[in-house]
Amino acid sequence: MTPSISQVNLIAGILRVLEEAGYPGLIPRQFNAVIAAADSIIEALATPERTVTPGMGLTAWQASDQTGLSSKYMAWVLTGSAHPSRRCDYPHDSDDFGRCLGLLAAVPEFRQSLHKMASCGQQWQALIGEWSVLEAMMEAGRHKEVLARIRDMTY
Repeated sequence: MTPSISQVNLIAGILRVLEEAGYPGLIPRQFNAVIAAADSIIEALATPERTVTPGMGLTAWQASDQTGLSSKYMAWVLTGSAHPSRRCDYPHDSDDFGRCLGLLAAVPEFRQSLHKMASCGQQWQALIGEWSVLEAMMEAGRHKEVLARIRDMTY
């Protein structure tokens, strides 16, 4: 059975937190924002997780719940699109790296262009040089070792 949450109780909880933070009374616009926030939380909790599946394609991957800054950066580079910022986002831990692997599973044709990521900064260059090793470690469930390896290479 899926748990349910009362909109009224959630709003009351948010108002309690706001009051403790020094916002004792809200004007209608602010109160409406609290209601919208509560509705958004309830909707998000009711929506099932959108997981990555092999070969699902780029559009479906982007709509999944398993994207992050580094995997989105990979997608921009590997599609040849302009990145919205000048930041070079790279995986900082095994979770980030796992989301990058998820992108490659969703869009298998990106794997043949993965080498292009090596030109995106020294962190990416180091990661691409060890990609197959890191990927094998992830598949073996050695996430803590992947984290240590990534930190050694990128910091």
